[in-house]
Amino acid sequence: MRKVFLLIVLWIICLGIRAQQKVDFDIDFLKSQKGFYWEGGMVPVGPEITISQSMLFSELPTPIQFYAVSKKGRINYLTPKIWVEQQKVHLQLEYLLTTAQWQIDKPYQYQQFSEQIEQASKNEKLKLIGENLDKLPTIYFLEAEKEKYPLEVVRDLFQKIPIENSNSIYTKRLEVFLYAQSFPSPKIGDRIKKIELINSNNERQQLFKSDHRPKLLVLMASGCTYSLSTISLLAQFHELVKEEYEIVTVWSDKSFDIWQNYRADLKENITWTNLLDIYGEAFHYFDEDLTPTFFVINPDGTIERKFRGYNKRVVSQLKALSEAVE
Repeated sequence: MRKVFLLIVLWIICLGIRAQQKVDFDIDFLKSQKGFYWEGGMVPVGPEITISQSMLFSELPTPIQFYAVSKKGRINYLTPKIWVEQQKVHLQLEYLLTTAQWQIDKPYQYQQFSEQIEQASKNEKLKLIGENLDKLPTIYFLEAEKEKYPLEVVRDLFQKIPIENSNSIYTKRLEVFLYAQSFPSPKIGDRIKKIELINSNNERQQLFKSDHRPKLLVLMASGCTYSLSTISLLAQFHELVKEEYEIVTVWSDKSFDIWQNYRADLKENITWTNLLDIYGEAFHYFDEDLTPTFFVINPDGTIERKFRGYNKRVVSQLKALSEAVE
């Protein structure tokens, strides 16, 4: 048991803290018939707009992408993954009806390969991945689509990643994913293990601060409208039970900047513990990809109940928890 504990500690230490890479964007939007989005937020409608914006990324090169959202919430990607590797980026983009034409001043050397693998069929993509593990976009797509392939295939490809890509954040996410498969996910009645995630100071800290209060853990994602809507609900709950409950939100965002700044107008209402799960440690441990997902955890660390979504049932659950402590 002590050996297993030491392995877990060493594994957590190996993940480390990444210095954030700042990128200054100058983007010329030559035509925009509809509003659309990218990692930096919403681009308003207009005949000609220039945006200057700085963003933080966990590593460079990194991909960005532009997309539109339908009235029903369906995402329509307007561009392929556009890889950025410079700290100053000039990009031109023209948004047409369903796609966007774009041009970047200094294209990434594997941009065309990235587009090739992005457009490939499932089997073609797997073949390209197996033959090109020396190229960073390959690791990106393997990590992003890992659950489409058998676990043994992903593990075999992971073991073949060359040393020059071994420290990539995508490699680390794969490592966390494969590591998590070695342990059963906790069920209701199980006691959860200690987890360290990233806080707003870009430091690792324990998931929970207190051992004597019950906890409400909520798994969230900035790209999920329901997660963002949940913030106001949690703010009301926190106001009612802040002395009795420790609330922790954990976000699955792929970059520190998105976690901190995307819909900052909503996130500024977060006054409880708020953490970033950039490697997927918590999400893989709890075996969850739906957001928001709520866990009610007893003071001794055992899971009492679990519920998902943003609906009347969730409101009723939180109301019952608040009434129980009055």
